[in-house]
Formats: sequence, structure tokens, C-alpha cells
Amino acid sequence: MSFEIKKVSEHGTTNPIVARLSLQILEILRQSNVSEEVKDKVGDLYMNSLQKKAAALLGDRREIQEGIRRRRRKVQATRVSECASRSPSDRQTRRGVPQLSL
Repeated sequence: MSFEIKKVSEHGTTNPIVARLSLQILEILRQSNVSEEVKDKVGDLYMNSLQKKAAALLGDRREIQEGIRRRRRKVQATRVSECASRSPSDRQTRRGVPQLSL
């Protein structure tokens, strides 16, 4: 029997999709009563379709999260800048601290 070693994915075991789903799918297939042909087809479908699509979604989610973080930082920086440009009396009034006139 000969073995063929080839790269099948850009994602390794540090990717939660690969780490979790790969083991779970393989274990389910191992314990199922389906034919070897069905096991091979399901394994192939997972490796060549589902895993790639799920990993792409994970990448999309990370990009969206980073975009949200950038937007939050920008909004916070704008708020800090606006607050710093107010006069001390404006800041006190806006906080609800009464003004005292002497």
C-alpha cells in the first residue's frame, strides 16, 4: 500500500472550523453503518466543499469584526476630540453640574 501526501487546505488545526468539524465528521463517519463508498463521498464533500465555504465565512466574519472595531475607534476618537474642544463650563453643564456665579 502506498500513501500520497498532499495539501488539501489552507487552514490548519488552529482554525476552529477545521479543528472541530474535521474530527466530528470523521468520527461520525467511522461509527456509521453506511458503506465505504458513502463514507468516501461524505468525506470528499466535506473536504472539498463544506470546509472551504465555512472557512471563507470565518474569514468574512473576521473582516466584518475588524471593520466594526475600526469604526468604533473612529467614533470614540471623534467624541474625545469634541469633548476636548468644549470649554470647561460647557463640559460641567453637560454633565449636570450646576454653574456657580461669584
